[in-house]
Amino acid sequence: MGLESEISRVRGWADSLASEPNQSLKEQGTRLATLIAQGEAAFDRRRKAAGARGDHRVRSITSLIEQINTTRAALYGQLATKAAAAGLPTDWPNRFFRKATRSRSEPSDDNGPVKPEPVAPKG
Repeated sequence: MGLESEISRVRGWADSLASEPNQSLKEQGTRLATLIAQGEAAFDRRRKAAGARGDHRVRSITSLIEQINTTRAALYGQLATKAAAAGLPTDWPNRFFRKATRSRSEPSDDNGPVKPEPVAPKG
């Protein structure tokens, strides 16, 4: 994850090393330029994968959710019709559907966080 910021920081080093009189440094500059190009290619692949994942979510998952919600609404309507015909309570169809709940990351107590009790000094 830090590769992108590192490459942006050292991108200019390859040109600087290429202008050095020492042959060893020039070779390092060539190697660095190759590694930078490989890193940028990896970023492009990651961006394309993220785009493909987004497209998949929009095309496949979103349409599936819409189908499920449509089916659930139709089923609720059928249950409400049956409840009215049978003289059942108006909330009867709701009993067939799970209520969405979100769990808290930490259980909270009405009295606030638990505090340790002080220890009496010995003596």
